[in-house]
Parts: sequence; C-alpha cells; structure tokens
Amino acid sequence: MGLILHKHSVFASTIAQAKSGGLKEVSNLREKGRILYIERSQYEWAIENFVSRGTHVILTGNNRADTLIKAHYSKTGRCDLYIAKETILPYGCSYILKKGSPLLPALNYRLGLLENGGFYQGMGRDITANASACKKVLSKITVKEAFSVTSIL
Repeated sequence: MGLILHKHSVFASTIAQAKSGGLKEVSNLREKGRILYIERSQYEWAIENFVSRGTHVILTGNNRADTLIKAHYSKTGRCDLYIAKETILPYGCSYILKKGSPLLPALNYRLGLLENGGFYQGMGRDITANASACKKVLSKITVKEAFSVTSIL
C-alpha cells in the first residue's frame, strides 16, 4: 500500500520528523518509495491514477477529504471512494481509498490497533499539551441557589 500526502501539510511534516513509534514506521515508507508527495493541484490526478486503482490512500484533513470526495463524484458520477476518519495528533484527518478496496480491512485493523493502544491520544498529549483540554465540556451543572429569572441574569 502506498500513502499520498500533500507535501506542505502538517501530516507530511509530522511524519517526516518522527523519531520513534508508529509515525516513524510510516516515515520509513519513504525509503521504500511508498510515500508520494503531491501539490494541492494534484489531488484529482492522484485519485484517478492511484486511489481509484486501489494502490494508494490519501491522508489529508477532514474538510479537504470531504471536498475531494464531492469533486470526484461531480466529475465521475460515482461514489467509489471511501473516507475513514481518525484523529492523529490533535488534528482530525481522513484516509481516502477505493470502495471495496482490499486495503480497507488491513487499514482498519492497523488503525484499530493504534486506537485501542491509545496511540492517537498519547501523541496528542505529547505534541500539544492542551490539545484536548476543552473537548469534553461539562454535561451537568450544579446550581446552588433557587431558580429564578434574576439568578440567570
């Protein structure tokens, strides 16, 4: 399986600078020629020539992934791509691959191992100290005075 990254993205930079762990293993794919770095204008080309053939996946931000899927559908009229959304570091990201791709079970399995092992959460804590501090806000508030309009104001 090959990985496609925007060459100036936070994902490409983070992977390139990895010193150990799962991201270092991904970084090592460069030496094997399995990471393709593209410009923003090359996403459509990459989808047509690699992702649609089932040989590569694109790692990008969630919003860009949604935009790419919509553009692909508008151009081809087909819903033959799949988005797997994950959180890597404090950033949401998506993998785009061909629907029904034999790569999907292997990708899901590996992502599941990383998720269950706490990899994503740990990386977020290590890289950005307060990345998730406000993600789980209080769902209950204890009120210690009588309820009235003036107590709200």
